[in-house]
Amino acid sequence: MLTAESLLSSFTLVCALLLALLQLKRLYPVAHIAILSAILVLFIFTRLDDMLQVSGLLETYPGLLFIGSVTFLLLGPLIYHYVIARTSAQNVSCFNYRALRHTLVTLPPVLYLVPYWWWQTTPYQLEMLQSGGLLTPLNMLLWPSYGDLVLLFYLGLCVKRLQQFGVVLKHWFSFVEDKNLAGLKNILQWLALIIVVHLVWTWVTWFDINIVQSTISSVLIVAQLMFILALVLEAVASGKRDIILPPPEHEAASTTPYTDAQIQQTAQLIQQRVEAEKLYLDANLTLNRLARILQQPQKRVSLALNQTLGKTFYDYINGSRISHAKTLITQQPELNLLDIAMQSGFNSKSVFNSAFNKYAQTTPSNYRRQHASTNVQ
Repeated sequence: MLTAESLLSSFTLVCALLLALLQLKRLYPVAHIAILSAILVLFIFTRLDDMLQVSGLLETYPGLLFIGSVTFLLLGPLIYHYVIARTSAQNVSCFNYRALRHTLVTLPPVLYLVPYWWWQTTPYQLEMLQSGGLLTPLNMLLWPSYGDLVLLFYLGLCVKRLQQFGVVLKHWFSFVEDKNLAGLKNILQWLALIIVVHLVWTWVTWFDINIVQSTISSVLIVAQLMFILALVLEAVASGKRDIILPPPEHEAASTTPYTDAQIQQTAQLIQQRVEAEKLYLDANLTLNRLARILQQPQKRVSLALNQTLGKTFYDYINGSRISHAKTLITQQPELNLLDIAMQSGFNSKSVFNSAFNKYAQTTPSNYRRQHASTNVQ
């Protein structure tokens, strides 16, 4: 049977091994490895309080108590910084002013703990431990809840950032399924669920509601370990495939050097060339490549799509692909749907099905059946 001590030991060992493996850059070329490594180190420190208690070292080093609780507050800002690094056009430093200012979330508990605990003498700390003087609502309920809420707040910022990143990608790429970091988003959402469970568990245990507390505690440790494994595996799977994006819109110039007539002219050129030459059949077509083909500035092509045609690059190209797929379905019924998907510029059948349902308001199979029944009639 797994004990709390064995679980915590396994937790620490796995984090340490992952940290060591990440340093083998030639075998595992991971982007933003410094930030990811810092997350692993912080996860080890977050369990410090528990490890001191189960190992019996707390009475030897009572001054180390609460360090894990404070470092837990840094997880949210660090994970958020990692997401920013994964979704930014420029290289993001692990230590800069914008990142370090988020450490202010640790200020309230530190201001409380310095005079309350860390500046106290060892005999006083031992007396508090042995007498149960630390078991106050502030220590056992409010501060843990504060830590959970801080992490949930930053996870919310992470998910919002990834959603915005997915929208930005559609202005520059015609195929975003391998670039939108959907796996990372799902992992962070799982962590948010874990933290919500921990928050509820904190209040339930305080009010002595009759549940299997040790079991839930073990499950939470295992769940955090699974999150760490998933986070590292996602980073390793992504490798160093950095997605080159232009600077964010708020950093761009507020005025455009192009007149409305020039933008309108570019929009007409896009419609003519894309349809006549069937440029949308290129599965790897990007806005940058289209601009080179049209011999137009990339910014001007983007403005023509967004302002004149009222579509993102992703929607315009994939809408044209679906129109082409409809033609193939009606004119070449002998083709299977996978062939149609590939001949229409899609990289996979699942992406084709999703796009078809979005732009045609039905599935490819239903569209084929409807067309077949129409021909029979």
